Amino acid sequence: MNKENCWIKNNLCAILLLYDIIVNQVGEKMVKYFKELEKKKEFYLPLMINKNNIKKEYGIREAYVPLNYIEKYADLFRNGEPLIRQYKYFNIEKWCKDQHIISIRDLDLYDPVNYYEYISEDYDYILSEINSLRINSHIVRIYFRLIEEISILFQDLFPDEKEFYSPIKNKSKEALEELEKYDNIKYSKVEKGEYHLEPDAWYITPNNYLYNPGVSSHQARTLEDSYMRIKDYIESGKRISNYNHSNIYLKETKKVEERDYITRGQFYSYLHYINEPNYLESINGEPVTRERNIFTLIIGIINSHVGFYKFFEDLCLKTDNPKEELEKIEKLTNNSIRDILVRCCGFHKVESTVDKTITTSLINYEEAFIEYIDRGWTISFVPPIIIDEYDHTVKEYPADFLKIRKILKKN
Repeated sequence: MNKENCWIKNNLCAILLLYDIIVNQVGEKMVKYFKELEKKKEFYLPLMINKNNIKKEYGIREAYVPLNYIEKYADLFRNGEPLIRQYKYFNIEKWCKDQHIISIRDLDLYDPVNYYEYISEDYDYILSEINSLRINSHIVRIYFRLIEEISILFQDLFPDEKEFYSPIKNKSKEALEELEKYDNIKYSKVEKGEYHLEPDAWYITPNNYLYNPGVSSHQARTLEDSYMRIKDYIESGKRISNYNHSNIYLKETKKVEERDYITRGQFYSYLHYINEPNYLESINGEPVTRERNIFTLIIGIINSHVGFYKFFEDLCLKTDNPKEELEKIEKLTNNSIRDILVRCCGFHKVESTVDKTITTSLINYEEAFIEYIDRGWTISFVPPIIIDEYDHTVKEYPADFLKIRKILKKN
């Protein structure tokens, strides 16, 4: 037996593991080339200065609402308050825990990224304004949108009561559309604004979207908060209940891509910036933007949850002891979210545009990154951390990967 065959025999398990990975990667799409990365330090969002924005809108936002409109939607005005108070005393986080759901964002709802996490900021203020009879288009718009969002939420959480909440939702939507006659949401020409520079912290997601986690701890944008919640669940002996979080965000990605715009609610939810885009149109009573950099940034944030959750769903489904395997992952990655994203979840980290370097754990990186390589980029490989379906454990990629890959190609 020659030395090479002897080596193959001694490393058969590693070879089988590598072969399985390579087979699974056959037919994977190429990593999309993003021209934005050529000048990633110049990725700006055109926003309006908030103070200037409010002054320009003040007269329009508080337009007069005619009496016939109030009479037409009298039932909605009257029934909205009990619905809002019902929401006020409904503990969503407790409900999620009782249902073994990590977060309200992870539910397969109408729009898990819209107003659900900050409805509570509006209801006390709106009820006081409505009850004081200071009714103008601005107050009515927030009131009816609040009613619409709560009815959508309850309709999804309690499907057996859909017949009760659905008419409220439909009536609210109708009222908001009619309100546009009196409160046409159009913005004056922006005289002052800012070009908000995004931090130089880019990834490419496994599904080929640009993702920037930012530098703050805003939980809708960074995946660190989601990771800590998952970690708490697994360490307490629980498993992710419905294993559907990744699919929810995949659906959301496709929905946003198909409609080709970002809503004001999504901008607030994912970025939470003080200043806002120059919304040039309104759909179903809500301002929207089609600005390309804003669209690219937010759809990437949404899609980042897909690959992230998919790994941890598989960890819970395909390993015998998820808690033990998570401890192993923490040691292998030094508990670094960056290493977890690249080595476990299949993200590609854009390290430097000056040196044009990308770090990946993709085994067939030479083929997948061919366009980047042709354009002078250096692809740095780090061994992936994978879930071995043969023995249901987490494993680090074999140290002799280059030798194994060479032998497999040769044969």
